[in-house]
Amino acid sequence: MKPGRILLYSFLLTVPVWLLFSWPLVRHVATGIPSSARNTEKNGVRYMIQGDHLQLLYHFWLAQDMIAGKTHLFHNPYEFNRGDDSARYAPGTYYAPFSLVFAAISIPFGRAVAWNAVGFLSLWLTLFFAWLLARRYTERPEVAAVVALVSVLLPYRWINLLGGSPAGFAMLWPPLLILGLDLAVRADSVKGGVLAGIALLFACFSDSHVFYFSMLMVPAWCVVAFIRREVFEWRSRRHYTSIALALAPAAVLGFAGLVYRARRARRLADTAGMAGGRSWDEVGINSPAWQGLFSFRDLGQSNQIFVGCVIAVLLAIGFFLAFTALFDKRRKTGWRQCLVLMCVCIGILGIVCLALGTRGPLEGKALLFCRKFLPKYKMIRQPAKIFTVLPPLLTIGLAIALTALRNAGGHKNRGPVSALSLVFCLCTVIECKLHVNATVSLLATGQPAYAAVTDDAGAEAEPHALVIPLWPGDSAWTSLYQHYVSLYRIRMVNGYSPVVKRNYKPEVFDRLGSCNKGVLTTNQLDMLRSMKIGYVILHEDAFPEKVSPLPVAFTLRNLLDHPHLELLKQSGPIWAFRVLEEPHEREPRAPDWKVFFPARRHEFERGCDKSMVTEAEDVSSSAFVSLSDPGQVLATKGTHMVETPDLKWLVRMAGEGVLTVKHLFNGEDGHETTMALNEDGWIWREIPVVSHPGHAKTALSLSFAKGGGVDLDAAILMAGEWTPPPPGESLSLPAALFFHAGATDLDSGGVTFRKLRDHAAFDNHDKEAVGKIRRNKGVVLYGPRLPLPPGPYTVELHSGSSAPDRTTLGAFYVKQGREILGFEYVHAGSVTWAAIEVPYDLPVSVNFLYSGAADMIVEKIVFTREMDE
Repeated sequence: MKPGRILLYSFLLTVPVWLLFSWPLVRHVATGIPSSARNTEKNGVRYMIQGDHLQLLYHFWLAQDMIAGKTHLFHNPYEFNRGDDSARYAPGTYYAPFSLVFAAISIPFGRAVAWNAVGFLSLWLTLFFAWLLARRYTERPEVAAVVALVSVLLPYRWINLLGGSPAGFAMLWPPLLILGLDLAVRADSVKGGVLAGIALLFACFSDSHVFYFSMLMVPAWCVVAFIRREVFEWRSRRHYTSIALALAPAAVLGFAGLVYRARRARRLADTAGMAGGRSWDEVGINSPAWQGLFSFRDLGQSNQIFVGCVIAVLLAIGFFLAFTALFDKRRKTGWRQCLVLMCVCIGILGIVCLALGTRGPLEGKALLFCRKFLPKYKMIRQPAKIFTVLPPLLTIGLAIALTALRNAGGHKNRGPVSALSLVFCLCTVIECKLHVNATVSLLATGQPAYAAVTDDAGAEAEPHALVIPLWPGDSAWTSLYQHYVSLYRIRMVNGYSPVVKRNYKPEVFDRLGSCNKGVLTTNQLDMLRSMKIGYVILHEDAFPEKVSPLPVAFTLRNLLDHPHLELLKQSGPIWAFRVLEEPHEREPRAPDWKVFFPARRHEFERGCDKSMVTEAEDVSSSAFVSLSDPGQVLATKGTHMVETPDLKWLVRMAGEGVLTVKHLFNGEDGHETTMALNEDGWIWREIPVVSHPGHAKTALSLSFAKGGGVDLDAAILMAGEWTPPPPGESLSLPAALFFHAGATDLDSGGVTFRKLRDHAAFDNHDKEAVGKIRRNKGVVLYGPRLPLPPGPYTVELHSGSSAPDRTTLGAFYVKQGREILGFEYVHAGSVTWAAIEVPYDLPVSVNFLYSGAADMIVEKIVFTREMDE
């Protein structure tokens, strides 16, 4: 079969595979790109999901913008920009040639179409090269087609491709590399050497891991290909010269790639402090378990190395048949073919052992060996990256195995054996598809809050912005900012890179970190002006608990009331502010926001002597600590906070005695006082944080001074006034005060949720189902996480929607610890309430799950304390 026809057939095979594995992408091919190989969203689609896919899309766009002449060549001015565009000179390949193809398609058809087309093209050419490679190890065209298909079925390929990793695209090059080396060594083909060299160079441009492992494969495959070579005269200098000339292009281009990568690695090591490589513990965290090779259970990151039982069994059978055929004179399976299969199987086992990392055989001895003797292997954080070069080996191994199986059946049984090959193919498709369930991120084509910044700056200006939350530079949340600034070419001091320059954290993140709490001091404002930053942008729905010990409402209130900031525009969950030269006095925008819930809770029993710990049912996390000897000390972990007059610790304690209370700021002693306690039962005591020195790490130290003994349960850090309602009265809390996704409605104090924009996790939940939810997974609004006195309560969730009455908008449940106190469905057109019994005076949380059935607003949560009977 001619290569042109194989190219056509490869296309026809790639289409159904792409449709099946990337569904529902085909429905959104012009408006969205894949974001994950795991279905994390209802119906597999949501608007602007953060992640590596947006980061890589940004760099593809940047290459396109350079080609179009709208951004200076080899400059990346839109992130990590401190006011000097020339400092953002960033020479590199920008993932060529994929970015070049993206540029050619995106200009007429848009970013989404271009991204999806490049992904499809990568799969198509992978299948084509694998087919050409398989033909060299089997004479049966149907066998070559079947085994070539395996090269685009492995879940590891789809996890990377759908997740936006450049490795997912670059896995195109290993099949071309092995094909080229095979042609060069077995047939003295200079064309083969050129193909191998092109594969190495493009792998170098596309992904460092693919290039690194491809380079390691070069000498190994040259040996294997030489074994398969039919004719070689050992005493003929001409044959040695022919092989050397054939491999010369690969050597030259491969060396060029090595030089480029070496220089780039040296520069990154100098700027990011990575010269020492990854630690053994860090690699261990990212090492998959061997069960992931065959298991269909959800094993987290271990599922990425799934190969499946069908492939493993077929390789084993084929190896056995090929080996036994050596001793059967009636069969023509040569020893070379058998030896190649043996080498391929050894290579596959070696790759699997290294992919398991520290969990590999003999506690990861293979990985330890490679880290010790192979240059740069210590730089690899995820051992499974070696799976990028596994597909072509599987292709060749399966080609020989299926051919041996076909030959073992004889001429009369070749029809059933061919049918068996198709069954194998179908089973492999099913096995692999069970591990791939794509999620699609719909792309924004505009954002009014960002547009307001460019409009305010003027047509000729180059606006610079600080985007909140500010991260140290390595958070995927920042990929959202990258996409939006690319729409309007706004410079921002934020950025997202797997390798961040050393000085970014101390000089930017640490100095401006208080902005995540909405606090900008005079010195910080001067710093912003020195970096030409005239705007602050807040993403309130990209505000995980890690950002601040208080909810986003605290940050938003501070920004709205800041005398040097003026609100330009709110567009959904994104707020744009102008930085003013002179302060402006203004009325508080949210005067009824008087309490800010805690994101930090410390359990005193964690990390202390077990002899001091007592288990009980009526305490937080079922354990507390007893202090009875003078000098015994317990301290909370430090957390970054800002100076605010109503910041306080709530500490649950009991017993009789005197405690020395000490505030720690950045690990150093601060204000110190004493506290007398004489309580038979548990009580929450307020300890205000005083003399707080700005954006410091705040911690609380409690030392037992004297008395009969004091029990300590938990401590929480909050701001404002928390007054639970007395019997017969109610406490109404605006939804904006809660931890939430969605967008704040300042007029009502509510939080709006919209279809496709906000995460919809509710799907036929019940009380038993929500009891299994851990870490608020799928919850879009929750709080207050503050204690209520024991007794009966009615909890009301007030919501609104234009959806027809009785439309299920979601569900909410009330939780204390792990116990579900109440669960109710939320329907349009009615107030939802749940009668609960609070057993202990421990923190209570109301959690809301959004169905995504309609746009809606959660207005407020009302706690009514019923009269005790």
